[in-house]
Amino acid sequence: MSVPFTLARPSSGYRGALDHLVSEFGISRNLAGIVLRQHGPEWEAALSQARDRLARAVAVAQERQVSVGVALNVVSGQYSYEEWRARRDAQKAEWVALQTRRGVKAEYDGPCRAFFVEHKDTATPLLFQLYGQQKTVAITAVKPYDFEWKVGKQVETVRKIDLLWACKARDWDKVKGGLTIDASVSALALGPVADPAERYPLPDEAMQAACESKRSVRFTLNDGGMFTGHLVWATKHNVKLRLPSGKCVVIFNHAVQTFLET
Repeated sequence: MSVPFTLARPSSGYRGALDHLVSEFGISRNLAGIVLRQHGPEWEAALSQARDRLARAVAVAQERQVSVGVALNVVSGQYSYEEWRARRDAQKAEWVALQTRRGVKAEYDGPCRAFFVEHKDTATPLLFQLYGQQKTVAITAVKPYDFEWKVGKQVETVRKIDLLWACKARDWDKVKGGLTIDASVSALALGPVADPAERYPLPDEAMQAACESKRSVRFTLNDGGMFTGHLVWATKHNVKLRLPSGKCVVIFNHAVQTFLET
């Protein structure tokens, strides 16, 4: 179960506490802010709690050779390391078996890659949200860390790390009705988080349970954008969310700031 909390508007005390965590643990401001706000809004007390939690998480991460994000979930009691490893192995085996049955090259991130490959093959225009701008494009190549797409007659290469979400271009009028903005996150002016260990630790168990039960969930992204809906599928790199309008968005997990069950 994800830890519910309210994002407070950053204050000078918040920024000082944030700087302290970044300096002490060598983590990104993004991850430090996530942990700190879970213990706010009294930032002096929150700093002490966040320091203790991060110190324990870093020790687990070093011992188990996992990301700090996973270690944070372990020390918070969301699951044990053994449970996380068993679930990861089971998920990977399930996707490999599914792809093998379909005669497709076995890849853990099956439905995510299939979504983009399908739209590449059919030349369906997609709308992508980047940091600070949107682009409507036709994908020409799907690579492990990049897309190639056409803007007019020109082919561009874009890193997936620079993307927040995507939808079918023809669905934008309905998708934008489900997009709201959290001003307190937007004000942080966050950018891409390159190190996987410093990203928000998405709770795998809660997301899989939400997929099965069709419970409503909310994703807040690094630019402050928020989507609420029902999970269609969740993979290592992306989730597909069906909005109240019936239209879907595919969210890049590396761009998630928080996940909550609503």
